[in-house]
Amino acid sequence: MAVDSVSMQLFLAPQDVPRPHLTSVSDPIEFNTHTLAETISRLLKVYQPHAKKAGVQLTIQLDPAAATQPAGLTYTLLANALINAIDAAARSTENHHTPQVDVAITHTNTGITLTVSDTGPGIDPCVMDAQGNIRPGASTKHNNPGVGLVVCRQIAADLDGSLKLTNRTGGGAVFTMHAPRYAMA
Repeated sequence: MAVDSVSMQLFLAPQDVPRPHLTSVSDPIEFNTHTLAETISRLLKVYQPHAKKAGVQLTIQLDPAAATQPAGLTYTLLANALINAIDAAARSTENHHTPQVDVAITHTNTGITLTVSDTGPGIDPCVMDAQGNIRPGASTKHNNPGVGLVVCRQIAADLDGSLKLTNRTGGGAVFTMHAPRYAMA
C-alpha cells in the first residue's frame, strides 16, 4: 500500500454508526510510555469495530524501524485522525467504492511521519485558511467546539514537528504529522 500523505476529515458518521468511547481503554496519558506498535494495537482495539460497523476498510502500515520507537503524544494525534477519517470515509458515497482509511507510520532519517488518508469528501474549506492552517473553533460538526485539529497542531508544534492537512486529488483527505526523532522520546 502506498500512502502519499495522511488525511483527516471533519464529518460525523451516519447516525446509525456510533462513535467509539475511549473508556474501553486506559487513559491516553498512559500511552506516553508505549511504543508505536503497542499504541497502534490499542488504537485498533478501539477503532477497528467502529470502522467495520461503518463499512470502512482500515489498513495500517507500520514501518518496522518505527515500531519500537516511543509513541509519546502520538496516541492523541492518531486517535483524532482515525475517528475523523473513518467518519468521513463512511459518509462518502460519491465514488462508488469501498470506503477506505489508510494509516502509514514511517521512520525517516529525521524522525517519524504519521499519515492518515481517507476516501471521504475531503476537508471542508471553512475549517482551513489558504495556507492549510486550522481555524480555531471552526467545525463542520453540530455542537462541536472545533478544537480537535487545533489540539493536534499544538501537539505537533510541542514536538518540534509539523502537521499538514490536504485534500487528495479525486476525493478524500490527508493528515500528515512529522516529528523529529528526539521529540518522540
